[in-house]
Amino acid sequence: MMSASAILKLQSVGFSAEQVGALAELIDTQSATKPDLEATEHHLGAKIEDVQHRLELKIEDVEHRLELKIDALKTQIAESEATLIKWFVLTAVGAVTIGAAVAGFIFKHIP
Repeated sequence: MMSASAILKLQSVGFSAEQVGALAELIDTQSATKPDLEATEHHLGAKIEDVQHRLELKIEDVEHRLELKIDALKTQIAESEATLIKWFVLTAVGAVTIGAAVAGFIFKHIP
């Protein structure tokens, strides 16, 4: 709604009463009222809360899947370490055995 001073100012610069009325009606139809703004604020607040909740669920899901993958990688690493240790020990035992055989051969055949 236009104020009385705004109507008087428009009329003083040459607007007719019909022009002022049309302008006032246009402004009234295009302007948001305080209840309109409050309703919009409430609606947007609800939408934001919904988006936040869905994002939190997505983040929890991603975190859970990452934890499962990390656990699987830890298991693979532990299994690889065990395999490496096993091959290291077998290689060391083989090297010692070969070394002992060579040493025995050398002591047996070389005066």
